[in-house]
Amino acid sequence: MTVLERKRSRPASRSVLEGFSRSGWLAGRSENARRLILSCGRVRRYEEGETIYHIGDPPEGLYGLIKGGVIVTIPNDAGTDFAAYQSTNGFWIGDLALFADQVRLVSVVASEDTEVLFLSSRRIQKLVGEHPELIQDFYALSHVNMAIALRLLANMAILDTKKRMAAWLLFSNDGLGGNETWIPTSQERLAAMIAVSVPTAQRLLKSLAGLNLVEIGYRRLRVRDRAALAEYLRS
Repeated sequence: MTVLERKRSRPASRSVLEGFSRSGWLAGRSENARRLILSCGRVRRYEEGETIYHIGDPPEGLYGLIKGGVIVTIPNDAGTDFAAYQSTNGFWIGDLALFADQVRLVSVVASEDTEVLFLSSRRIQKLVGEHPELIQDFYALSHVNMAIALRLLANMAILDTKKRMAAWLLFSNDGLGGNETWIPTSQERLAAMIAVSVPTAQRLLKSLAGLNLVEIGYRRLRVRDRAALAEYLRS
């Protein structure tokens, strides 16, 4: 089976559409806007490690995370890719390049077996042409993603590595959708995201766990007491 055949899209089920009404960007839009936008979507599947799109690719559409996870990476001036963000369900990406009609500025890779709702640029253009009031809803998506980017940037400027980890944990905890309480990430991935070595990340995690602020599982982490972790970060 070819990659194209494996990714052949299918209509989204009712449960998938309802999921986007509970968390993320679309949860804050009107019922009519959600209905119109989701009517353009088709489900695509990606295996762990598979690239959804590369930096420099043309903007073929928007992607909303149904289940699984994605890692957003950006290139730095040293010639390597920096893992900037790990998504949760309800996350949407692809808006900036699409509406600017420019190439992709980041790469997006499935961090596990993943399903996304794909809205093609052709369908979106047709939809906005018929319902120009939806432009404001799509601008709202860009605002959401800019807020994510600015918070990530500000947290990376925290010099104390233990507090930088605490900030990342709080940010990731706040983004969990539904009833999920565990942050799906390995210690190696966490180390890359806060720009420390793996041994340093392991030491910092053990320290936070010793304060009863974090619980460490297999390839996952959980904030035990958000208020106490936030208090530690501000101290």
